[in-house]
Amino acid sequence: METITASVGIAKGKQCYNVTSDQQKVQRLLSNIKAPLGGCEGKSDWAPAEWRKCAPDLYQAILNFQRINRFRLDYDPDGHVDPHDSTIVLMNQLVTTTDLPAGRLYPRLEPMDIDRTSTTSIGPLFASGFLETDWKLEGSGDSIAGSAAFAAGGLGSWSLSHKGVGYDLDYVYGGVSISPIPVSLSGGPSWMKSKGTKLYTHGSLPDLDFKDIRGPFALISGAIEPGVPAVGGYGSLIWFNTPLGAGAFGRIADALADEFGVKSRLPGILQHLNESAGAVAALAGVQFTSPDVSLTFAHGMAW
Repeated sequence: METITASVGIAKGKQCYNVTSDQQKVQRLLSNIKAPLGGCEGKSDWAPAEWRKCAPDLYQAILNFQRINRFRLDYDPDGHVDPHDSTIVLMNQLVTTTDLPAGRLYPRLEPMDIDRTSTTSIGPLFASGFLETDWKLEGSGDSIAGSAAFAAGGLGSWSLSHKGVGYDLDYVYGGVSISPIPVSLSGGPSWMKSKGTKLYTHGSLPDLDFKDIRGPFALISGAIEPGVPAVGGYGSLIWFNTPLGAGAFGRIADALADEFGVKSRLPGILQHLNESAGAVAALAGVQFTSPDVSLTFAHGMAW
């Protein structure tokens, strides 16, 4: 177990304390962490540690570690390691593992009232902390969905593939719909055109098992009937196997908090509730629909 006495790295463009021995400990930790986990396994050519100066290679290595492990930490990547904080705790945990963890690791959370000035706006959804997996969301199977007032729900199936092998994932969901049209109905058979993206995960094993995709999911979907009778388009963002939609909605909460200048710990807490690997993908297509313009936020179960 490595411990440091003061901050190592660069915070908002300013050098931290960067005690020489502390830098060497962080270098040693990173050199013993596998690359898929954000480390620099086997690296020995670190720039020499200098008193009160973090070299560019160490700073970039810290950032890379935090980005890959973004959803195992309770704050955004900030480029420095603090004593007893989540980054140093996670580094120590990952040094001791012999393989990629099957689930989530839990760094020690600090008091809720801490002023974490390093909490800043989060990057794009498919940020560098996400890893592309070998899974792809090929499209939608048979499906039906509807909304009335503010309530929405649906059921159907998705088609996925993994290294040339196809999988069907049945689902059902319920949630809230925002629309000027009080009642709508949509859906379609599997032959209607739809296309999905690769599945992305956050610092977990890229070669996910099917069990890592099944389970609770979060869904954000928009639909529009653009004037073609009975035919409309839709686009969905799906966060597979994520209890409470921790990943997707944590990012939204973080963006809103930053917009209003609030140093929120809520996103980090939500993300700690996501106890499984989880993966995110996007899906777009056409469907039969009654007149509709809507935005839906929902949770569901896939199996």
